This record gives sequence, C-alpha cells and structure tokens, in this order.
Amino acid sequence: MEQRSVDNLYQQIRRKEEEYNELESAYRMQKKAFEAKHEEIFDRKFQLARIADDEAGKLNAFLYKTNHSYHDGERFFQSLQQLMDQSDSAFRKRSSTLEMEEEKLDRAYRKERAALEEEVNKLRREYANANYE
Repeated sequence: MEQRSVDNLYQQIRRKEEEYNELESAYRMQKKAFEAKHEEIFDRKFQLARIADDEAGKLNAFLYKTNHSYHDGERFFQSLQQLMDQSDSAFRKRSSTLEMEEEKLDRAYRKERAALEEEVNKLRREYANANYE
C-alpha cells in the first residue's frame, strides 16, 4: 500500500481518537451538571425542611409561653405539613425527571462511544494490514 494511504489511515485514526476524547470530556461535563442539579434540589428540600422545623419550633415555644394548647396551633401545623408534603412530591418528581434525562444521556453516550470505538478499531486493523503489505 502507498505511504500516502498509510499516512491517511493514521490521520483518520487520530481524528477519531480526538473525537472520542471530546465525547468523553463532554459527557463528564454533562454528568457534573446533573450532579449539581441533584445537589441543588436536595439542598432546597433540606433548607425548606429546616425552615419548617424552625417555624414549628417557634410556634411551639409561643404556645407554651402563652399557655395555649397544641390545638390552638393545629391549623398552622396542618398547613405546614401540607407544604412539606407538596415539597416532597415536587422533589420526587424533579428528581425522577433528572434521573430519566441522565439515563437518556448515558444511553446516547454509550451508543456514540461504541460506534466510535468500532470505527477506531476498524481503522487500526486497516492500518495494521497496510503496514504489512
């Protein structure tokens, strides 16, 4: 085989390897973005729970200090519980959506990676055969 063809195969291999490296890099960046989104929604849920606990504690302290019963603050506690239930539902929904999007990314990445690996291996075989001719 001509040296020019061998050089061309070598360049094609390098380009595909570069594509592969770019794919890996982009995938890692996207995975980090998903991780950040997961952390953000978890942090928000945690912050809201902390605020709700603080508010419940304040009302309990007020009720105790003013000699009122738990029943006097029952509507507040029910509203607070309802808010926390809605928050938990929204958290689970958003978390599920993120997981589905991440799974979609993973599948697309694996498919593209497999195709690139196949192309690189094919080119390497051609290159190896060309060097023996």
